Amino acid sequence: MRLWVVLLVLLVGTSLVEGKNDDEEDSYGDEMMDKKEEMMRKKSGSRRVRPSERPPRASAPTRVLKSQEKANCPIGCTCNRTSVSCINVDGDASLFQQIQPIAFPAMDTLVLTGNRFADISGSGLFGNKNVHDMLTLANFSDNRISGISQETFANMPHLEYLYLSNNLIDKTSKNPFGILKKLRKLYLAKALKNPATTLSSMFDTHRNQLVQLESIDLSSNKIEKIEETTFCKVNGVAELLLSKNSLSSFEVGKNCLNGLMRLDLSGNLFNSFSSALFDALPNLFALDISDNPLVCDCDLKPFIEFAQKEDSRFLNQDKTVCASPQALYGKSIFRLKTESVCVPKSSNVFSNLFLLVLFCTVGFFIYRFYRHRIPSPAVFQFGRRSAAPPPTYREIGEGGRIISREGSPDEEDSIFENPLYTFDNPAWAR
Repeated sequence: MRLWVVLLVLLVGTSLVEGKNDDEEDSYGDEMMDKKEEMMRKKSGSRRVRPSERPPRASAPTRVLKSQEKANCPIGCTCNRTSVSCINVDGDASLFQQIQPIAFPAMDTLVLTGNRFADISGSGLFGNKNVHDMLTLANFSDNRISGISQETFANMPHLEYLYLSNNLIDKTSKNPFGILKKLRKLYLAKALKNPATTLSSMFDTHRNQLVQLESIDLSSNKIEKIEETTFCKVNGVAELLLSKNSLSSFEVGKNCLNGLMRLDLSGNLFNSFSSALFDALPNLFALDISDNPLVCDCDLKPFIEFAQKEDSRFLNQDKTVCASPQALYGKSIFRLKTESVCVPKSSNVFSNLFLLVLFCTVGFFIYRFYRHRIPSPAVFQFGRRSAAPPPTYREIGEGGRIISREGSPDEEDSIFENPLYTFDNPAWAR
């Protein structure tokens, strides 16, 4: 028993001695580090850094994993949780197959511009059963798109903003946007290659389609004519932009576009307008007719009077100017005096008569000035006269005096005294 106690005491003592030695070694090491830091501090002139102020030791590097959206992002594109952007990557329609809902479940914005999609009128862009439920904005501008259909947008049932500007669309199915029941704004500026054949059926919707469509942009499409029933089935449209086309008239069918509030007809080929346009569009309060070749004549005078009275309903008034007549060229119709627009017809008749009298008077004085310079016909007599010798040829001098050929002053006579110059003499008739 005593032996075990002795052994236990020895073991405890040994451990205490080793611990003391370790503490002494640690304290000695700390003391050496403090002396080293003190020496470095004296050399550099900085203050001493306490152990509590020392930064923690660097841990081992950790590997950061990419998010699901960045890991599945197509080459050349930029992706995050809610948006995918592929700009000028020169991709074809197969690019859509790389943007699947399973990889981008929360995507609400899709921007694909500067590509070469060509005809995308076939099946859904992302596949038959792949639907992007969160997608609300799609920008497919400047992609050389040539064909679209309802199936093109079948995978985007909640789309609200659709950009198709700067394309070459000349092939469409009937009512290609009808499947987008929540569509609010449609941008088709400079998008139609052949508007004469595509525009007529583009908005032939059913009753429950495009009911939320508010704005349509069809500017810069070289549209020459729009049928009056083209927009009759999209009565919810509040803004219609038709600037920079080739329109010379705009007619609206009965009960069409009743909700239209803004109409842009600037930069077209209109020569005249009528205030009846506001009667056909009862809610229209913003009309832009600037940059049109307006003819400010009697036909346009009623509209000018209406425009000046309702000037708050017109946009870009400084650019709404007359192209003719020359006296009113470049003047805004909102600053014209109405009496200078149309000259009464009676004044025109008076002006024409005055010019006629003036021309006749000038012609008369010219005749008076030149009539004595007209040479008289030569005097001839054929045959013989029994009562007088054969006549001699004579020359006509100044003042109508007749001088003989020999030039003798004794034979000088007046042209009116010569018997040869009589009305019954054939020589005078000649």
